[in-house]
Amino acid sequence: MAAPSRRAGVLATLTRWRAEGRAADTELAFITREALKARLKDGWAPAYTLTGFDPQASVSVTPLRLPRTAYRLGDSLAFEADLTAATDTPVHVMYVLTRTDPVSRAGEKVGHLTRATVKAGTPLHLAKTTP
Repeated sequence: MAAPSRRAGVLATLTRWRAEGRAADTELAFITREALKARLKDGWAPAYTLTGFDPQASVSVTPLRLPRTAYRLGDSLAFEADLTAATDTPVHVMYVLTRTDPVSRAGEKVGHLTRATVKAGTPLHLAKTTP
């Protein structure tokens, strides 16, 4: 993980660029996401705030649904869930897969699932099959 001062420096630079109008909104949004990609994977709240997402947003998630529960190393994994919210809420959804087996150490994979808006009263369906 980056040192706190480095994180603060990146946030300060991106915030300054936004205030100075250094780039078009879509370009700056891309630059911001790329600069903060590792921090987003870490779940760092200021990174989500700067990219336009409220880390404290009131969003509910259904229990994860799996077509099966027994897997071997190398199997693909499919999962689904639904998000709901009382008001239209932008979300940036990441997922974490943890692999454990008796031979090797645990491994973790963090991946991006979607950036979308959960519409009030309408579930946002999430689904993923990993290789």
